[in-house]
Amino acid sequence: MMYTVARPGPISRGLSVGELERETMPVVTIDQSDNVNINHIPDYVVLNELTGAEQGWMARCRSAVTEGAVAARALFEPRPETAVLARASLARWKHLDSEDDLLTEEAESPDQQDKRITADLSAARALGKLACALTGVSEIGSATTHFLDHAERSSLCSTGTQLLPTSARLTSEPGELASLVLHLLDRGNSPARGFAILTALELAGHRPATLRTAEVNVLLVDAYGVGQVGLLRLAQVQGGPSGLHPDPARMSFLQADAEFHTSLTNAWKISRLSATDACVLWSVTDDRGSPANNINGKSLGAAFAVAIDDLTPDERWFPRFRTRRLDPACAITAGLDGVTLTKVGGYTGKLQAAQRHSLRVVVAGAGFDDATRTAPPHFADSIAVARTVEEAIAHTRTRVSYTLWVSVPAAMVVLALIGTALTGRSNRPRTRRSVRNFVLALVRQASARIR
Repeated sequence: MMYTVARPGPISRGLSVGELERETMPVVTIDQSDNVNINHIPDYVVLNELTGAEQGWMARCRSAVTEGAVAARALFEPRPETAVLARASLARWKHLDSEDDLLTEEAESPDQQDKRITADLSAARALGKLACALTGVSEIGSATTHFLDHAERSSLCSTGTQLLPTSARLTSEPGELASLVLHLLDRGNSPARGFAILTALELAGHRPATLRTAEVNVLLVDAYGVGQVGLLRLAQVQGGPSGLHPDPARMSFLQADAEFHTSLTNAWKISRLSATDACVLWSVTDDRGSPANNINGKSLGAAFAVAIDDLTPDERWFPRFRTRRLDPACAITAGLDGVTLTKVGGYTGKLQAAQRHSLRVVVAGAGFDDATRTAPPHFADSIAVARTVEEAIAHTRTRVSYTLWVSVPAAMVVLALIGTALTGRSNRPRTRRSVRNFVLALVRQASARIR
């Protein structure tokens, strides 16, 4: 199978980042077939295939669960993929628990490079442990503890109640998957249990069905101040654990700091969905479709709040439709304190990236002066200020939904016909007036929604 792999450029972050390369990286096309020896493929290509858009390691673990115990055990045998994750990964832990962690992450000699316990290698092992538990190779308790330890350290944590709906039949079915999920539900003290449940479902080929999605452009900047446009995507799925969770299909190699996790937690807490059993998965990808595996800071908080709100339409008469859609030509960069948007950094690089992609940008009121002062020439008029989440929502929803343009006029015609039929059959003037007024009120309300 032929596929194209792009050599990794700047690692995406919400705010500042660590060691990054400025130069433009070439794109390499390789023939990935069963007889290809990846020892002859550059490390950066293998690393990108394992942890980037292809999510190759997740695919290997998923295949191992399908194939059975022998394939799952093979995930922990010496293999070139994990050697690459050890020696070539640039990912760094956000939290070093002890000085020993630094020694294991930084090998003392070149001969020991393949034995470094990098954040990426730890993520690969955590996925492998769940795969072994799902195939009966490993004891469920030790496997889930290993996975949860890695997830919590990497800020791969969920927010919300993280409970399965009563209608879920998953836990009543026999097999390792049900046992593993029940065990994770009992781990009420772990903030990563919801993510772990979803990862187990992903590996077992039981990813919950998607109900609806929302996408918002975000702006990222690296340690050199170079900006990049990213895409925050939320997917509300059916029957998963309640709350907001990293999408295991995209974000399993994430390293994020506490400030980032706090920002998305705040966004979830102020949402209407937080009071329901909704299960929402999130991912952040760059313009090449690769996951942003390294995120710092709070500047995605407002974007999360806007995207979550878009999943919860509250129209009384048209509950499945949004009268105004999120504008794909708009980006948001602001933190969140309650419902108030807060100032962030890196405006220069972020606004340059927005200009390159012809995006409007919504910033916090407290950061508006800094943003306009550092904006590229002729771009200040493309910056909108929002002081609250409600104002940010208003600025980002500027495109009228095509679905509603079609459905509302059709509904008006139907209501008018119903009203005509009812009033025509009634001999009482008062009844005719009441029916007519009721129908007109519905029509006016529907019309007002799309203005």
